Amino acid sequence: MWSHATKMWQAVDAARIERPRITAEQAADLYAYLSGGSDRQSLVGTAARGQQVFEAKLCASCHEQVDTGAPNLAIKAGQFSAFSMISALWQHGAGMLARMVAQNKEWQVLSAQEVADIIAYLNTKK
Repeated sequence: MWSHATKMWQAVDAARIERPRITAEQAADLYAYLSGGSDRQSLVGTAARGQQVFEAKLCASCHEQVDTGAPNLAIKAGQFSAFSMISALWQHGAGMLARMVAQNKEWQVLSAQEVADIIAYLNTKK
């Protein structure tokens, strides 16, 4: 979803419809529905790789700076999941994209493993 979010936002905007809100619980329900209730194992991330990805994909350039408007993610350490990340991206991603464009930064493409690693890192950050 992360990599396709900008195209989804553009389609919603082009259709002139209000972007629906999605909670972490709704994201989990959507996942369960779309995966057919699959019992596939979730990817396990590591904090060390997550820190590397967080820095390499430019997340730290906003989320670890005071004056960027990006939230301080350290205050939510231990609360991150794939579903909370999907929810946050859907709610705030368009604003994040606008800030990235204003700073001449490209939208970063993340693999599922990279997202799992970032979540592991954010959950250990204090």
